[in-house]
Amino acid sequence: MPISVKVFPFGLLRSNVYLVFEEETGEALVIDAGGGTQYVLREVRKRDLKPKFILLTHGHFDHTFEVAEFRKVLGIDSYIHEKDLKVHETMWDLGLSAFGIKMPRPEVGRCFDDEPSFELGSHIVKVIHTPGHTPGSVCYFLPDERILFTGDTLFQGSIGRTDLPGGDPTAIRSSLRKLMSLGDETVVYPGHGGKTTIGVERRTNPFISRI
Repeated sequence: MPISVKVFPFGLLRSNVYLVFEEETGEALVIDAGGGTQYVLREVRKRDLKPKFILLTHGHFDHTFEVAEFRKVLGIDSYIHEKDLKVHETMWDLGLSAFGIKMPRPEVGRCFDDEPSFELGSHIVKVIHTPGHTPGSVCYFLPDERILFTGDTLFQGSIGRTDLPGGDPTAIRSSLRKLMSLGDETVVYPGHGGKTTIGVERRTNPFISRI
């Protein structure tokens, strides 16, 4: 059954929020929750979708800024890798302070470890643990559709920064090698910017040639 992806670039750093849904059953999930809650809700209602859960790629504030609102208005829970709980707790105030904002840190929901899978209709969403940008950074992969959501690990023409607390240049190189093992046709939806493919990044991304 076909999968559709809608992107909503919102939030203080225009982080991509993705609404992913199976067209026939209407089952849906949200990836990252940096902003645009009402726009996503409008799309959910227009298409009569059935949201199941929110999957967070990592704990930085620009990807979790509206997670509480998403959980409330959609009536679903969110999931994050357990190794990024500390990142969310320690980086929230620091990140917002750069914008002169102070607000309570939202709960990010449930945790998982290792590399579990989630079900979306007839599809499996596999977690790929990709530390480096943060210790608990993950990517979400739909193998049947060859779709990969990379958060801030891999971008079009670039990769995630590793100079923030919890960043690890050695770990991100290992994580990128893991992603490069996927087929060239795999479509990449990053945490910021436009989509690309593994093949394009393998050939043109200057950071990939260094791993």
